[in-house]
Amino acid sequence: ALIGQGLNNGKAYNRPAYPAFLVYIHILSGQSYANNMGLQAAIFAIFPALLYLLSKLLSNRSTGIAVATIIIFRGINGVAATNLINLANQKQMLTGFPTAILVGLILLITLVWLRRPNTVALAVLMGGIFGLGIYLRQTILGFFPVILLLPFFVSKLKKQRRLIVFTLLLLGIITFGVPYEAKNYI
Repeated sequence: ALIGQGLNNGKAYNRPAYPAFLVYIHILSGQSYANNMGLQAAIFAIFPALLYLLSKLLSNRSTGIAVATIIIFRGINGVAATNLINLANQKQMLTGFPTAILVGLILLITLVWLRRPNTVALAVLMGGIFGLGIYLRQTILGFFPVILLLPFFVSKLKKQRRLIVFTLLLLGIITFGVPYEAKNYI
């Protein structure tokens, strides 16, 4: 992709999100592996903040700080122990860490949406992030039935709105996936 041939030499690729992310990392930080992984680690530093927000939403601020601190220490130890154990961390070219970030984002948006279920924009955003997750790692498909059936289990949501939210979730997923799939088909 860096020499103009596209991802996978222009051929269809079933998980293009992380390789495309790496292309942008290379464009921004050059060809040095150390610089690339340093920039990736800086971007992935959003993970403790994300878990802070999740924990704060589920419990309180102190719990959020404790969880974020534990995740920061896990990241530091993961980087330090890379040569000793096989552990996905923010300085490796693996999809495990970005998938954890996307799952955290989906959970956070879901929790915010459950507090205000009539906010339809959150449903589209949740579907879009889920669509991105499919192009990162297919294991995220385990969430698919839960995400799609969630509107039908929210008691605050009017019966007519449940189908609308279900449709908007699907719209978010499709909106993210259709352009890439259409490009591959063409």
